[in-house]
Order: sequence, then C-alpha cells, then structure tokens
Amino acid sequence: MTDSHSLHSAFREKTMEYIFVAECLRHLWRAGVFNAEVLRADVDAADAELYSVTLTPATA
Repeated sequence: MTDSHSLHSAFREKTMEYIFVAECLRHLWRAGVFNAEVLRADVDAADAELYSVTLTPATA
C-alpha cells in the first residue's frame, strides 16, 4: 500500500527546489546582481540540503 504523502514525493521535492532557486535569483536580480551561478545541492550529515551560489557584482 502506497502512502499518499510519499507518492510523487521526489517530484514535489524537485519542484520546491526549483521554486527556492527561482526566488533566490529573483531577489538577486532585484538587488542588481545579474550574474549568479547556482551549484547542485549536497546533503550534510543531518540530511539538510546545502546550496552554493557564486555571485559576480554587476558592472556599470
């Protein structure tokens, strides 16, 4: 029997990841940072996902 909360959970998790990254990039764009690189997520010892972002200040 499939638990309704785990059905399609990988899809939901990936969707939330994309929303999180999009919100971060939107915030950076509004702050004038137009060149940002998002690296793939890793998991630490507590199963928390860690994200790395490289920022390059905008040039006028």
